[in-house]
Amino acid sequence: MMAGQLDKLLELMSLPSVAFGVIPFTAERTMWPLETFMAFDTNRVQVETLSAEINITQPSEIAIYTKAFTALQDLAVFGPKARARILGPLSRVSGESAQLPATLLRRPSPPA
Repeated sequence: MMAGQLDKLLELMSLPSVAFGVIPFTAERTMWPLETFMAFDTNRVQVETLSAEINITQPSEIAIYTKAFTALQDLAVFGPKARARILGPLSRVSGESAQLPATLLRRPSPPA
């Protein structure tokens, strides 16, 4: 990620209407969604695929995405812990020194 993107995430986190969570690399995940999705209460779910944006309105399908969202939300950290997960990489890409644990500064290995 670029420093500007990380700055924007920090800015959005401070909004009172935004709950921003970060799923740590160390979380034991049982769910790996194949596409991104946004749940709008219980009325609609918007799914983004490579070629289309799909709006789901069937209650039974919305329930599937709501369950998935809850499972992912349970894995995430929020508030100061989420902020630390962003500040670590931000300090790394900005070149600033940080007093954060090395695990928060970990970058993915480059492809072989």
